[in-house]
Amino acid sequence: MTMPVPADGIPLARSPFAGADLCAQTGFQLPPQAVRPMFDHDVWDFAAVAGLPVSMTRSIRRLDFTAITVPPWRLVAKELMFALLVPGHDAVVTLPRAVRVPLHLASCRARLAELATLLNWLAGQGITGLDQIDAGHCDRYLHHRSHIYAATGAIAGDLGPATRRMAVQAVLDLIDYRDLFTGPPAPWPGCEAPPTATAPRRFPRRSSSRCSPPHCMWPARWARTCGN
Repeated sequence: MTMPVPADGIPLARSPFAGADLCAQTGFQLPPQAVRPMFDHDVWDFAAVAGLPVSMTRSIRRLDFTAITVPPWRLVAKELMFALLVPGHDAVVTLPRAVRVPLHLASCRARLAELATLLNWLAGQGITGLDQIDAGHCDRYLHHRSHIYAATGAIAGDLGPATRRMAVQAVLDLIDYRDLFTGPPAPWPGCEAPPTATAPRRFPRRSSSRCSPPHCMWPARWARTCGN
């Protein structure tokens, strides 16, 4: 495969998961004639996987990345979802804050939905690379995900703490897995997620970890807003 070359002439890095057969990696069992979902597909369809609960609808068995409006950021989302499903992969086990037990498909779908919301919101703010994000963006995103808005843009109500926690989790995921991403530049170089980001997962408090503005991600208000 020929690597794509951007305008600056430097080839883009190839994902360590490129070309991966997802069911072979996760251990999911498929009927012989079933279409096998691959890492490079924009929709990962696990509908034919044997042994999943009957209560899991077809929509829950699909991870759809097409909702992410900036195509290069779909790769970021795919790499994160792969890492959550296959935490034992060689490219994942070296990450100090990666999960160590595979997440359930339903959990991955929920994480992907919030991640897509975050990445699309960033695109609407004119952000073209994750390395451009600072604490102000994250604070504004949390505010955005704390309220219901009328068609006029006015605040019409408040969302619950579960939604706010998912919003924080999406940012934590980008930080915890930042060394894995081969899409847009990895976020917050030199910024360490706080110790409370490790399993069992909690949500951010003010951290004493080495982190300097503008990359510091952890205003204390986030912890208060999320009920910690």
